[in-house]
Amino acid sequence: MKYKHTQYQMNKYKPLNIEEIDTVDEIEWLIPNILPKGEPVIVYGMGEQFKSAVLLNMCLNLQEGRPVAGLPTKQVRVLWIALEGHRDIKPRTYAHFNYYGEADTTEIFFIVKQTFSFGSDLDEKNLTEIIMDNNIELLVVDTLSYATEGDISSASVSGLVTRQMRRMCDALDLTLVLIAHTGKDISRGIKGGSEFFNNMPSVLLINKGVVSVTKQRSSSPGTKLTFKHEIVDIGNGQSSICIVWETDQGIPDKYQYLFDYYDKLSIDGDVTKSALKEATYERFPDRTKDHHRTQFNRDLSWATETAHFEECFDETIKRNTSDMSETVKSVSADSLNNNALGDT
Repeated sequence: MKYKHTQYQMNKYKPLNIEEIDTVDEIEWLIPNILPKGEPVIVYGMGEQFKSAVLLNMCLNLQEGRPVAGLPTKQVRVLWIALEGHRDIKPRTYAHFNYYGEADTTEIFFIVKQTFSFGSDLDEKNLTEIIMDNNIELLVVDTLSYATEGDISSASVSGLVTRQMRRMCDALDLTLVLIAHTGKDISRGIKGGSEFFNNMPSVLLINKGVVSVTKQRSSSPGTKLTFKHEIVDIGNGQSSICIVWETDQGIPDKYQYLFDYYDKLSIDGDVTKSALKEATYERFPDRTKDHHRTQFNRDLSWATETAHFEECFDETIKRNTSDMSETVKSVSADSLNNNALGDT
C-alpha cells in the first residue's frame, strides 16, 4: 500500500545535530541536589518514618524561601493534596512555627477531604485549574496508595502514574512530589514495583532519621540529610511533632575544627579540599599525614552528608549556613484556615 505524505504531519519532529541542541536550559533546584524544579519526584519509606512531616517541613520553608537542613532554597508556592493524615497538618504547622518562628505569609495551600486519582481526566483538569489559578510551583500528593485505583503493583497503574506526573510537570512547569510506601521488606523498594523507581528522575528514601537521595538523574545520588523529631507545645494543652535537621541542632565539638579553619581560609577566597586538609593538620601535630588524611576525609564526609559543606566539581568546598530571620511576623489561625482549598 502506498502512503501519501499528506496523511502525516511530516514536520512534527525535527532532527537536530549536536550543535543545534539547546543546552542553556540547565536544571534548577528548589533544594540543591534534593528537589529539582519542574521534575517528578517520589519520596518513599516504611510507615512511622515521618515522611509527611519531613515533606511538610520542606514545604513550609520553601514557601518562605528559608533554608532546609542548611541548604538554600528557591521560594515557591505550594499545593498539598492530603489524601491521608489531614488532621496532622495544622498542629504540625503550628509546631513548626513555634520552633522556627512564625511565617509572614502562608503561601502553602491544602486540599483535604477530597478524592484525587491518577488517570482521571476530570481530576487532572480540575487540579490543573487550581494550579494555574494559584500560580502553584510545587505539588505534593500524600499518598500514592490513596491516589490510584486498581492493583498498585501492576505495570499499567505504575506506568499511568509516572506518565501523568511527567506530563503535568512539563505542561505546568511544576515540581510534583508523590509520597509512597515500601512493602514489609524495605530492601525491595517502593511498594508497587520497580516501574516507579525506573521512571522517576528523582527518588528519595526516608528511613531512621535520614533522607537519602537514592536516585538523582540531574546530579550525583548519595546525598544524605539527617533529622530528628521533637514534641513542641502549640498551646491550649496540645503538642505536635516538629522536624529538626541536624544542621539546626548545631555542630558537634569533634567537627568544629573543620568550620574554624574553613572560616579562616575563606577570608582569602575559595577554599579547596586540599587546602583545608593541609591547614587543619596543624591542629593534630601528633598524627601522621596518612592518619590525618583518613580522619579528615571521614570528618568531611560527615559535614557533606549533613549538608554543612558541599564539595563542588572544581575541588572547592562551599559552606552552607542557615540564615533564619528573627523578625518574622505572626500568622493568625484564621489566615491558616483561609488557605485551605476545598476544605469541606
